[in-house]
Amino acid sequence: MAEDRSLFPVLAMPVLEDRPIITEAEDKLDRSSFIDGLIRALIADERDANDQLVARRSTNYVVGLTGSWGSGKSSIINLLSLKLGTMDRVLVTTLNPWLFNGRDELLSAFFSSLRSQAC
Repeated sequence: MAEDRSLFPVLAMPVLEDRPIITEAEDKLDRSSFIDGLIRALIADERDANDQLVARRSTNYVVGLTGSWGSGKSSIINLLSLKLGTMDRVLVTTLNPWLFNGRDELLSAFFSSLRSQAC
């Protein structure tokens, strides 16, 4: 006997995944201009008279990224890290503070992460 699918309308609906994107090719919302704006806010390029890059410095701004669950915060962070990682004279490290118990453990992990990227 065939199963009557009309009793289960939810099963006929496609399943939507809520996973952050990790590549620019996955970016269906074209967040690139937002990412570029973040980079301009965070990094200042110093150039010589011939327009050659001589230094990159932090602008000392701190950015808070807030939003509801599933709004794309992790996707923004992934795309930002990807783009920053391709830039000369920029170190990118990722640290999830929720994984640590207390200030000392967090600071130790932060500096260990920076040290591993600098080597």
